[in-house]
Amino acid sequence: MSNVSGIRARLTGAVWPAVAALLIFVTIRGFPQGCPEAPPPKVPTASASTKPAAIPEPKERICCIFNWAKALDPKQLAGHVYGNGGDKKAATSETTEPVGYVYTGGAGLVDIAHVRDNADMVFWTYTQLTNGNHNFRVGNDTVALGTIPAGKDAVLALAGAIVFVNSWAHELVTWGDTPTAILEEAVGHTPEDLPPAEDFSAFSPEDMSSNIVGIQAATEAIDNGGDASPKAFSDQMDLALAGMMTNPKDPFWLAAQPVEETNKLLTQVEFTSDDKDLKGKWWMIDYSMPNMFIRLLRRNFDGTPWKLDGAPAIPTPAFMDTTRFSKLYGDFLYYMSGKQIVDATQVPNTTIHTLSPSTLLVWTPVPLGTIPEAARLGQALGGGSCLLDTHGKALGFGQYGTVMINVDPGGNINVIADMKVATTAIRNAFVKTNSCVPNIRCPLLGAEDAGPMDAP
Repeated sequence: MSNVSGIRARLTGAVWPAVAALLIFVTIRGFPQGCPEAPPPKVPTASASTKPAAIPEPKERICCIFNWAKALDPKQLAGHVYGNGGDKKAATSETTEPVGYVYTGGAGLVDIAHVRDNADMVFWTYTQLTNGNHNFRVGNDTVALGTIPAGKDAVLALAGAIVFVNSWAHELVTWGDTPTAILEEAVGHTPEDLPPAEDFSAFSPEDMSSNIVGIQAATEAIDNGGDASPKAFSDQMDLALAGMMTNPKDPFWLAAQPVEETNKLLTQVEFTSDDKDLKGKWWMIDYSMPNMFIRLLRRNFDGTPWKLDGAPAIPTPAFMDTTRFSKLYGDFLYYMSGKQIVDATQVPNTTIHTLSPSTLLVWTPVPLGTIPEAARLGQALGGGSCLLDTHGKALGFGQYGTVMINVDPGGNINVIADMKVATTAIRNAFVKTNSCVPNIRCPLLGAEDAGPMDAP
């Protein structure tokens, strides 16, 4: 992060370069070789009865951002293409594969690009597991596990948990990160017009819940024969989405609303100069920034669907409960091993900036010591690395990433931290900073509607 429309102090200090290195496990059945006290390898049980052929790793779709992406007709979502990422026109919903927003009574606002991305990643992960891979890439990250469960249902459940963690990791690494090149190419901005670092989508209110919808859609698609090939998966995704969105008899029905209702609700969550407070407001156009920059006002850190006042509603379906993922967190090791680092040093004071437009956007430091080091890289026999806990014991499960934290006196370092601990620290700092504005007004009890990420 750097200076954004005013005060944005940049902390400097020592950086531990080793933790940013690419993690490459050298494994026996999923566990590192040569690491001190490595857990004994487990004998894998039989996996799913069918083993899909190798498939290409999916690309990430460039969508969706408030004020750019469009509302979609839930009856016109057919056209899924496995791995169809990288299309810059997706940012404004100008693609043949429908991407944009649909409001649902069961899961709130759904970002269809997030649905498709996470569905594709489930197919990729499921294929790795059914082909007997104990150590593989998921996006930029690395997964290792000792035992691949038996049976299609169990493999799909594990794939879903891995992909949910992957989607959570994506939100963490985009905290404070502006993909300037994407914005420039997608809508014609120039780098000079854009702030050098301001996250506009990390932990957006609809992101994590949309990811869960995508995981469930992929599970249904694979259950119905979509694991035969990428084409079969795409076809089954069309059927799964159609059922979830528009068929009340579908077991995973979400009661999708017409495009007119979605447009109305997208407007409802936008803060404008006519609004007296931030109640029910998720985003704004920040006119203090060049080209009317989009700024998020609230964040959803755990994936609980946010239902809007006055919108059609049905009970939240059971599959949206994230404990179905967290109960499997002990079955695999996940490491955010790409070169991206989670910047957990500061949070934006968006509330006071929004309610008092003449006030410069201030970034508040995350308190010292709230994100402890949880792991270190160790050298594995034959080359590559493995993760060790702080006592030097090899880690066989858990979710970790490289996180930049504040340290005394006035600097920062990178540590390998537990993803849940890092997320909770960011959430707590953001809520504390944005919940109440002294001498102006206190419009919210909290800066976001959901609790902290659930634990295993």
